Amino acid sequence: MTVTRRGLLWEILNSWWIILSFCGLSFISFFYIGNKSRTTKWKVTGILYFLVYVVALTCIATLPFGTLSNIAVVVWLASLLIGLIQSFMVRKEYLIRRDYILTNGIEDKDLDKIREDVRRHYKGKDYIKGSGNDTHLDSTYHSNMEYRDYDTISNNPSDSLFENEINKIKIAALLMLDLDNLKYINDNYGHEIGDNYISKAAETFVNSTPENTIISRISGDEFFVFFYGYDDENVIKQLINKLKEAISKAFIPLADNSNFHVNASGGIAWYPRDSESFEKLQHYADYADYAMYKIKRTSKGNLTEFNLNDYIADSFLSESKEELNTIIEDRAIQFYFQPIISSKDGTIYAYESLMRSFMPSLKNPLDILKIAKEEGRLAEIEELTWSSSLETFANHLRNERINKDCKIFINSISNQILSNKKIDELEKEYSKYLKNVVLEVTEVEYIDENYHQQKAELMKKWQAELALDDYGSGYNSDRILLLISPKFIKIDMDIIRNIDSDPDKCKIVENIVNYAHERDMKLIAEGIETIDELKQVIKLKVDYLQGFLLAKPQYLPPRIQEDVIKLIQLLNEK
Repeated sequence: MTVTRRGLLWEILNSWWIILSFCGLSFISFFYIGNKSRTTKWKVTGILYFLVYVVALTCIATLPFGTLSNIAVVVWLASLLIGLIQSFMVRKEYLIRRDYILTNGIEDKDLDKIREDVRRHYKGKDYIKGSGNDTHLDSTYHSNMEYRDYDTISNNPSDSLFENEINKIKIAALLMLDLDNLKYINDNYGHEIGDNYISKAAETFVNSTPENTIISRISGDEFFVFFYGYDDENVIKQLINKLKEAISKAFIPLADNSNFHVNASGGIAWYPRDSESFEKLQHYADYADYAMYKIKRTSKGNLTEFNLNDYIADSFLSESKEELNTIIEDRAIQFYFQPIISSKDGTIYAYESLMRSFMPSLKNPLDILKIAKEEGRLAEIEELTWSSSLETFANHLRNERINKDCKIFINSISNQILSNKKIDELEKEYSKYLKNVVLEVTEVEYIDENYHQQKAELMKKWQAELALDDYGSGYNSDRILLLISPKFIKIDMDIIRNIDSDPDKCKIVENIVNYAHERDMKLIAEGIETIDELKQVIKLKVDYLQGFLLAKPQYLPPRIQEDVIKLIQLLNEK
C-alpha cells in the first residue's frame, strides 16, 4: 500500500536504505534519511546507534570472555534488531516528509512552499512557425525555417532562448490562452473542422503579434504567447488588447455557410512583477495557467492577470484539503496535555487534551476546523479527537505518567455529536476511563440545543462531566450556561489577561465565582501567564488554574515545578 501520490515504485526506490539496517548499519540509514528529510531527530538517532555499535564492539573485542562480554554481545545484537525494526517504523513518515520536500520545494521560503500541484503534465509541444503568410502547425522543430523568435516556452530553463541573454527580457508578459468550444466543434462538426479552428487561432496569434514574440502550442487547445523586450508594461497591454480584438474578429466557415467565431480565455503573468527569478520559468507557466483557469471558470472569452493573493489562498486551500485528508485518514495529529491544577495546593487535578498538527499548511487547530467545516468533515474531526485523546490518556495512565484519579478535558466541536457506532467503539475500548472525562463545550453564534442536550445525556450515561469553555468570550455564554448546567466553567483567557490591573475584569470574575459556588460549580482560570495574574485569581477564589506560567502543553504530561507549588501554597496562607 502506498503512502504518497508518487506510486509504489518511487516509494520502493526511496526505501533502499532499509537494506543497510538488514546489514547491521542502521546508523548509516538514519544519517541518510535525516539528511534527505532535513530531520534532526533521525540524525541524532543515527549518532546514538553509532555510539552503541562502537561501545559494544569495543567491549566485545577487549573484554575477556565472561558476563560483561556476553552483555556487550546482547546489547550489540539488540541494537541491530531494534535498528531494523525502527527503520520499518519510520519508513512511512520519511516517505511522506520526502514527498513534501520534493513537491513543495521547502528550500524556498516564499512561493515554492505553497506551490500548487501542476494540473497538467505537458507531454508534447507543437511549434508555431511562420514567414510571411506561411503559417502552420508542426509537431517537430524545423531547423531550415527562418527563426523569427517563435520557439517553445520550455519547462526547463536551460532550453530557454534567454539562457545567456537575460537582459533581452526587460519587461515581459506570458499569456496562456485556452480555446473555448473546441470540444463542441469536434462533437458537432467533426475533428477536421476542429483542426481548422485550431489553425485559425494559431494564424490569428501569429499575424496579430510583433516579430519579437514567442508563440507555442502546448496541447490540443492551449497556447503560450510570450511578449518580451519592452520598457513599459503599457506597451505590452496595448499589444494584448490588439491580440484580443483580433481574436474576437477571427472565424472559420462551416458547411451550412455560417461562421463560427474563435473564442479564447487567457491568463497573464508578468515579469518581473510577479516574480523576479526568471530562472524559475515554470512559475510563469503555472501563474498564467492559474489565471487562465480562474477566468475560464467565471467568464469565458476574457483575459485576466495573475493575482498573487488569490493564488496563495487557492494554493493554501488545495494543499490544506490534501493535508486534512492525511490527518483524518492517517490520524496524522498528536494530542498534547496541559495540566489544570488546584488553586489551593498546586496539585494536578486534570489535563486538557490539545490538538497538535505537524503539517506544512495545517498547523493551527483553528485552521484544521475551518477547512474541515468547508469540506463537511467536522464530524470526522470530532471522532478523531475523541479516539486520539482517550488513546493518549489511556497510554499515559498505563505508563503511570499521570495519576489514575486525574480527569481529562476533551474539546468538543460545537453542533457535532458522536455517531452511535463511535459511541459503542469508545465504550468498548475505553470503558474504564470514560468516568474521567470532562467534555468542553464552547459557545457559538448558532446553538443546536438538541446536540448540546445529547452531549449532556451522554456524559451522564458515562458518569462524566461537562465544562463550559471560554466563558465570557461572546454573547451566548449565559444561555449555554443555563442550557447545560456544567460542572466546570472555564473563564476566557482574555478576561484573565492583565486581570491584576483591571477592576472591571476582577468584578466579572467575582460575580461568576459567586454564581458558580452557589450552584456547586467549579471555576477554572485559563491563560495565566504572569505571577500577578496568578495572585489575583487566587485572591478571587477561583478553584483551578491553567496557563503557560504553570506548565506548557507537552506530549508527555508535564509536572508542576516545586517553586510554583510553593508559591501557590504561600498565596493561600495570606
